[in-house]
Amino acid sequence: MKVLLLLAVCFVKLISFRYRSPRLFVRKASSPRFRNFDGVIEESKQLLNTRHTSEDVVKVALALQKKEKEKEKEIAVKQKEMESALHVQELQLNMSMQASFYKHQISSIISKRNALEQFFKLIIVQATNTASPVHKIIDAKNATIAVKEFKKQLAGRSFGPSMTSVNNLLLDQDIQKSVWSALQLDPSCRFPVLSRSQLLYGILSEPVHNSQGSTIFVADDDPPDIQQFFKELAKLLSREVDIYDHILAQAVQWSK
Repeated sequence: MKVLLLLAVCFVKLISFRYRSPRLFVRKASSPRFRNFDGVIEESKQLLNTRHTSEDVVKVALALQKKEKEKEKEIAVKQKEMESALHVQELQLNMSMQASFYKHQISSIISKRNALEQFFKLIIVQATNTASPVHKIIDAKNATIAVKEFKKQLAGRSFGPSMTSVNNLLLDQDIQKSVWSALQLDPSCRFPVLSRSQLLYGILSEPVHNSQGSTIFVADDDPPDIQQFFKELAKLLSREVDIYDHILAQAVQWSK
């Protein structure tokens, strides 16, 4: 598997290098180089099956030379068109790479984390609503360490339980099923293992917590349970999901 990944990485590097340097792969259009007129005269003689340089031979030679010039000009035009097309492809690829790179940069730091925070807030609302089945199942699990810590933080912290506390609460299958049912999430959607360094912890700025973004960015190589989970959160929070190309995102770093 690692060998296949390495080959894929090398292939993308080669492709990005090719588009970055199109002139290395396309012969540069050279200045027209026409044959010596004596050579054209000799060809005309052969065509007319004569050894003498007659008026007809000269006329044929001039016509041949004219055609050669037109052909050279046509080749030069096609060469320019090819280089222009490659330049457009280069720009398009660079734009795709940059877009994927910036989506990658903010995918975990902002869009996923903010969606997760909003989701956990909805869980806290359910947990504090005495009429909610979530509240009842949490009360029934009062003896567990996760529930004890959650209730302790709920009562003792002005800003509510921590991300880790709510996360630990959802590790209980009964509580998770109750939350999924209350918030109408797809029962087949698994609660994934969340990254502690990015999604549960990490240095976060105010834009992360109060982001008004309407899109959650997910990498195409994210585990299936992560992708499905954030697709469900997108439905719940009325957001869009943008699955970006992680290879293109990494290609930006390779190109530097």
